[in-house]
Amino acid sequence: MAAQKMGFSLVEARAYREAYYRIVDEGLPGNSADARKLAAGMEKFGPPAASLSAAQQREADALAQRILETHRQRRHQPPGS
Repeated sequence: MAAQKMGFSLVEARAYREAYYRIVDEGLPGNSADARKLAAGMEKFGPPAASLSAAQQREADALAQRILETHRQRRHQPPGS
């Protein structure tokens, strides 16, 4: 997987992907479905995505939530803070 070649674990890669979709969804409501659909269509050109265990999925969900919370905090800070 490309993410692992870049030094990300599978859990981290899934978390960042989900956080990206949620950020897009918040910023441009209604558009993340298109981004998700596009990404899902692209997956058929590569090797099948590895499955996460239930524990890994919970870890990825928690990390995605932390990423999203950090994004929200940074977005609401005044410039130069």
